[in-house]
Amino acid sequence: DEDAAVAARLFAAGMVLLGHLHTHEFAAGGSTDQVGNPTLADELAFAILKVVGKNAVGLYHISGFETLSRYEFARQIAEVFGFDRDVISPTTSDMLKQKARRPMNSSFICLKAQTDLGINMPSVRDSLSRMKQQMKRDGREF
Repeated sequence: DEDAAVAARLFAAGMVLLGHLHTHEFAAGGSTDQVGNPTLADELAFAILKVVGKNAVGLYHISGFETLSRYEFARQIAEVFGFDRDVISPTTSDMLKQKARRPMNSSFICLKAQTDLGINMPSVRDSLSRMKQQMKRDGREF
């Protein structure tokens, strides 16, 4: 399948898979009890460039500033991309039967990056809108 071929090329080029979503997790819409900070890769890259440009030393947590459950994030994705968000059902992590245990709260406090380096991340909605615009530009509209 075409996606598998693309993934194989990416892995061969050195891509590291940090996480993925199983089909049953997507169908459920996301858990209400697992929270994190959704982050657009572009924004993370810009923040890293800022860290390097300022020769910053130390530990900096950098991610989106909003903390959302996976359920809330899925509903925002649906809304921004024009899908019916009401078809996304809330669930809990126990109901997902995930193969690996996941932390209930994987959010970061990014105050140090904000105050020391002036890093300000856009809202989740703004990041999703930017992603949608990029996809349209690249001919990958849903």
